[in-house]
Amino acid sequence: KENNDSPESLNQLRERLFALKENFSIKDFLEPLRAIEKNKRQSFGNSYYEGTPDGYDTRLLIKKIKIFGDSFGDADIRQGADYVTVMAKALKDQAGLAEHDYKNDKVRERVLQTNDLLDSVKLGEISRLILSMTKSSDDLANALFVSEQKGLFKLATVNNDGASDDKKWKLPESSLEIVPLTELISDLDKAYSETTIKPLTDPKFRQYLIANNGVLTKMYGPSDSGKWSGPFPSWSGMLKAQYFDSRVIEIFNDFLKEKLEKDHINGATESESLNTSKAERKWLQHIEKLEEIIKSRGASPEQGFKEITVVREAVAAFKKTFGEMTTDELEIWKQAREEKPSLGEGIKYKIIDGLGGPVIRGNGADGREGISPTTMPGLLYEQTVQGSEGDKLRQPSKAIDFITKRLKTAIGNAGDKYFLGNHGAFSDTAPVLVDPFFFKFLDETSDTLRRSLREGTIGIDYQDDEKLAQDNPEKLRNYIKMIALTTPALFLGLYN
Repeated sequence: KENNDSPESLNQLRERLFALKENFSIKDFLEPLRAIEKNKRQSFGNSYYEGTPDGYDTRLLIKKIKIFGDSFGDADIRQGADYVTVMAKALKDQAGLAEHDYKNDKVRERVLQTNDLLDSVKLGEISRLILSMTKSSDDLANALFVSEQKGLFKLATVNNDGASDDKKWKLPESSLEIVPLTELISDLDKAYSETTIKPLTDPKFRQYLIANNGVLTKMYGPSDSGKWSGPFPSWSGMLKAQYFDSRVIEIFNDFLKEKLEKDHINGATESESLNTSKAERKWLQHIEKLEEIIKSRGASPEQGFKEITVVREAVAAFKKTFGEMTTDELEIWKQAREEKPSLGEGIKYKIIDGLGGPVIRGNGADGREGISPTTMPGLLYEQTVQGSEGDKLRQPSKAIDFITKRLKTAIGNAGDKYFLGNHGAFSDTAPVLVDPFFFKFLDETSDTLRRSLREGTIGIDYQDDEKLAQDNPEKLRNYIKMIALTTPALFLGLYN
């Protein structure tokens, strides 16, 4: 570090950059770059583009600005959920972040590094915090607390500036998207509860979703789940997590819709406004249909059919949370839906990466063939550009093809959503039924394969991933090598 790179000087620099950003335009970058390119061309002649590093870099930067405009794309912070939890504790400490009593220097460095990166959110350079190894709803609550303390998330407040009655509230604001990344099989199995149901029962998290235009973004980790458990358990674990998350979102939206509709009815009694019996009845009937299918094949609904468990837990949780929803929150929701049309259909579920399975990274936005058949229609998908894919954007022609392909996919998905929206897909019709034996097959097959690979081959408890990583990392490395050597070539892309 230079002597003048003190925290105070860096903060002053950030403030100056933030002020410049307010009056920034694409021309501010293009004009001086074109002048530099012209000067270099005159100075070097024909050799300018033949190995002159500055010439190539200048031209490349001009191309990037032409393609991406003034946004350049946003960066993500990816930090372990445990470090963010420590940061939340340190922010509550009166001693401050720098003086907090950390476990060791590594933890201190990670926390202070995350703090510095979060200071860049206001400049528009960073817009997302990805929580690696998310395990529970506490991880999300801690991240939201950190965001609030850094001034990146603000709860709704009563509008006292003399606005009219229909603008009673200043709606919640957020400049940082919080994304749980669930990676281990054991965590994928409970993701529907820990990172979906429980956060949706938290009033503060619901305000965060309003600020985020109703989008709940999640990631699932193919690499770690695959390396520790093999390709099939990894793929099935992510598939189930996506499906059950989408079910929970459906249920939440049904409860939200009924709650807001009843609140609009004049003369509704207090007990009627608290009641969400219509949504409850719809999903209890869905359970009954699943049970009929299971019994018709000679099985018992109590024999590990997970969708029944998921729906029951979601219905019970949302019945309670909507019964306790305050008048203030209902007013905020109603005003938000008026000001933000995107909230008209309730919460939206967005998946980043890993959608097509653990083998192909980022397949979710490549085309419809990458979208697993059990996810609900009308969901949102986002692809991250990684590795060699990023090289495609260096040439404008390839960049245009790259973007055009994704636009076609987006337009197609939007068309499907419009069709479904106008043919009852978002109405009170019964939910789509997926064979409950399909998920039971995935569970049993995954368990069998994991037992065979872990216990049968090298004697590792197949359910004890975390203990193994902490107590015997060398054994884990040998296990991963064994998996890589015995796995068909088709799956080797997983071990990147």
